[in-house]
Amino acid sequence: MNINDLTIGQAKELAAAFGSTTQASEHPIFNGPVIAQFIGRFVFVCNLEIRAGYCYLTNVRNVRYWAERENGLGGFADLGPISGDRIDDWPDQVIPIDKLGPVMPANMEKWS
Repeated sequence: MNINDLTIGQAKELAAAFGSTTQASEHPIFNGPVIAQFIGRFVFVCNLEIRAGYCYLTNVRNVRYWAERENGLGGFADLGPISGDRIDDWPDQVIPIDKLGPVMPANMEKWS
């Protein structure tokens, strides 16, 4: 098949087959709490929205320390807070996206 010979319909089918069909609002990091690490900053539990090159964090909690548990930060995200964690409420934040490090969904039931 020569790409230059495709009809508009064939091109649309091809684009649909390879294009993302997930809307941002359906993505797990936009539907509840996340654990977000920021370069040169803190680890936050927050709701995250990304717009125009900035991360908008709401319902923010600053994670100063998390007690040891299985699976490290992933276990922290899944299990929620436990005795020994040091977590403080924090004001909403606006941080440039180039400071954003790893982000993982947090267990909504445990972190809400």
